[in-house]
Amino acid sequence: GAGTSSANAATLAGYGLQAINTTLNQAYPVNTISSNYTILSNARASFLVWSGGVGTLTLPSSSTVGNNWFVMIRNNGTGIVTVQPQGSDTINGNANAQLQLTESFVIVCKV
Repeated sequence: GAGTSSANAATLAGYGLQAINTTLNQAYPVNTISSNYTILSNARASFLVWSGGVGTLTLPSSSTVGNNWFVMIRNNGTGIVTVQPQGSDTINGNANAQLQLTESFVIVCKV
């Protein structure tokens, strides 16, 4: 028999998506951080704004979050913020990355 089905946008919305009426739309939750912090795997698709002085944001392990996990980071603070991977993970082949004042970037995991 023939049937009809419909999807519920609110049920389908996951990290980085927000249901608006019947459609899925991109949405990046903004979180402000002002002291050293370890970014959790559930921060996928978040926009993290550093508002402290000099500090460090530690990324989750790439083996934990897997391919395509991403987070956006902006330095809106008063000092350099270092983004530090865990273990043998790197950022573009480097041991870490530093964001100067007003800089921002997107970190995307590729395992």
